[in-house]
Amino acid sequence: MRQKHQIIEDQVNALIDDCFSMFKPKTERTLSQWADDERIIPEGTSPEPGKWKTSRVPFMRYIMDAITTGDFDEFVFMASSQVGKTELLLNILAFFIAEDPSPILFIQPTKDAAEAFSEERFTPMVDATPCLMDKIAANKSRDGKNTTNSKMFKGGHLAFVGANVPQDVSGRPRRIVLGDEIDRWAFSAGKDGDVADLARQRVKNFWNSLLIWVSTPVDIDTSRIWQHWLGSTQEHKYIVCPCCKHEHHMVWENVKWDGDNVNSSPETAYYECPKCKDKWDDVTRWRLDKETDIWKSDNPDSAIAGWHVNQLYSPWVRLSTLVGDFLKAKGKPLREKVFQNTVLGLPFEAKLGAEVEVEDLMARREEIPENTMPERAALLTAGVDIGVDCGDIQITAYGLNNETWALDKYKIFGDPSGQSFWDDLYKSLSSTQYKHPISNQFFRIEATAIDSGYMTTNVYKNVAKWQLRGMKVYATKGVPGEGKPLWKHSTAKIKYTKLYLIGADDAKTMIYSNLAITEGESQIHFSKRLEKDYFEELIEEKIELSINGYGMPVKKWVRKQGAKNEAFDTMIYSWAARESLKHVNI
Repeated sequence: MRQKHQIIEDQVNALIDDCFSMFKPKTERTLSQWADDERIIPEGTSPEPGKWKTSRVPFMRYIMDAITTGDFDEFVFMASSQVGKTELLLNILAFFIAEDPSPILFIQPTKDAAEAFSEERFTPMVDATPCLMDKIAANKSRDGKNTTNSKMFKGGHLAFVGANVPQDVSGRPRRIVLGDEIDRWAFSAGKDGDVADLARQRVKNFWNSLLIWVSTPVDIDTSRIWQHWLGSTQEHKYIVCPCCKHEHHMVWENVKWDGDNVNSSPETAYYECPKCKDKWDDVTRWRLDKETDIWKSDNPDSAIAGWHVNQLYSPWVRLSTLVGDFLKAKGKPLREKVFQNTVLGLPFEAKLGAEVEVEDLMARREEIPENTMPERAALLTAGVDIGVDCGDIQITAYGLNNETWALDKYKIFGDPSGQSFWDDLYKSLSSTQYKHPISNQFFRIEATAIDSGYMTTNVYKNVAKWQLRGMKVYATKGVPGEGKPLWKHSTAKIKYTKLYLIGADDAKTMIYSNLAITEGESQIHFSKRLEKDYFEELIEEKIELSINGYGMPVKKWVRKQGAKNEAFDTMIYSWAARESLKHVNI
């Protein structure tokens, strides 16, 4: 009996200790000081494992300490990759678990991403950092106290959730909410509304709440982090030129190298002071960043702290590498977007073909003899769109560096419900050949993509029949949405043949962007056989930005009611046919 009373007394005392521990004076150490004293970076998660050193990423000290000073309760960090965003988030989590226990919500774009972060980044950090091991026990999924998604510790709780599961976001109140890669969150949480708004509701009950938004930006029209940044203090870290003492924050326009657009030398890259033109190599750039801690705000009256950092501040990236990446991306809109986002840490604003007029495109037409290959081309593909009474066919040629020639577009008339139409289409595709003016070699259509949206079964049947004859021809279906691959095998079970999905939105963006290129890589040429109606169809579709029911911007490709766009569609199919050649299996 006495033993039972002793157990109860011990439990009560432990409970009292836990309660009083919640009211202990908070640490006097700042976040950066705590990280320097306690944080261990585990092997396999960073290029520099071992004891954390804020001095290796000088700009991070100001950002980390701002979070623990109490001057702001909302923070925005818009940044490129390779600048330590993930380590910042881990330091924040570790600090509040060890020094200021609180209920914390950590939101990733998806539930899978949240679980991966917990398993691959958070748990190794806990295992490597002694003061955290004492706070958080190993996973115990059977009793539910500590799982991949849920971590219990004295005075607090940490939940890892995905923005795509709104019920996990809209749960219990949280003092601290961290939103990671918010530009990759879904625009809405269905009937629950915007996920960011749900997260904001979670902290309302706490007088000392913290909201922290972190992301690499994506598209300027739909970027969450960009909108948060515009409403923040908009702070940049400034460096001081050792020659003229000019203060400025580092931007890409000040990166220089030897050479021109044809012959460039990335290995000669240097950073130039915008005032006195003093040249700095990588070592000087890193030293100047380490020696100064000057931050200036473009919007000092804001109640939200916001910082922007690009890869020029990264201690792990050399200028020669950045220049090499820039030159590879130049003239290629999708690669330019990656550079803008991941290197400069800025949202991308696409310059689409809406800026190109029909007359401008017609003026660029070239004299290419009928059934003749352009001199620099070495590949032919076809795209086919099936209509009510005809099939539209576009023949496209390709050279190096994505140089493209729209050679011909014509119609095969007939009823697609009857077999004679398909026989005529096969005869046209199989007999088409273009002669090269230098080698005199005859080129046939190497691959054909046919849209299966109309007369679907007949498309499947005839594609299967033609494949048995050795033709590289495929039934395709366009799928909307950004980030979809240009060519992907559908998992849907269909009769007769396989179905391939075309990421239409990104293909449209690529084509429209390339229409503005008038020389060099990725240029689209046009033969004089293409008439005005072809170009009208080619640029008929436009991107429209609308606001959905949850107040978020949504991009959509639209065309006027009744307007034709067969030239655009068949070019997309033809480009997809070229992509199919990278895939072996029919």
